[in-house]
Amino acid sequence: MSDSAESQRQLSAGADETIAPTVMANREAADLDFQSALNALREGIDGYGDRIHASAAVLRATDDLDIETDLLTHPRVEQAVWRYEHDPDRVRQQIDLTIEREDAATTVDEVVAAFRIATVRLDTPLETD
Repeated sequence: MSDSAESQRQLSAGADETIAPTVMANREAADLDFQSALNALREGIDGYGDRIHASAAVLRATDDLDIETDLLTHPRVEQAVWRYEHDPDRVRQQIDLTIEREDAATTVDEVVAAFRIATVRLDTPLETD
C-alpha cells in the first residue's frame, strides 16, 4: 500500500488522532516547513491588530484538526509565535512547555501542523524561498 493510501486510510478510519494533523499538513503544506509558515504568518504584522487575520487562520486550522484552541491563545505561546521568537526550535520549546504545564492533550507536532495548514489556507499569497 502506498504512503498516501495508508495516510488516507488512517484519516478516514480515525486510527491515530496524533497522526491525522501531521498527515493533513504534509498533504496541504508539503513544501512548507514550520519556519516558513511562521515567517509567512508574521508577514506585515506590526501590532496586535495586524495579527488578527493570521491568528484567526490558525484557530480555524486547529478547529478543523480538532486540536485544543486554548493552547494557541495561551500568553506564552502567543508571545513566542507572534512577538519574541524567530527560531522555530525555540517556538516549539515554548509550545511544548505550555502543553506540559497546562496538561494539554495536544502534541507539539499537532500545533506545528496547524500553523503549516493555516499558512497555506491564508487568502494572501505566500512568498517563501
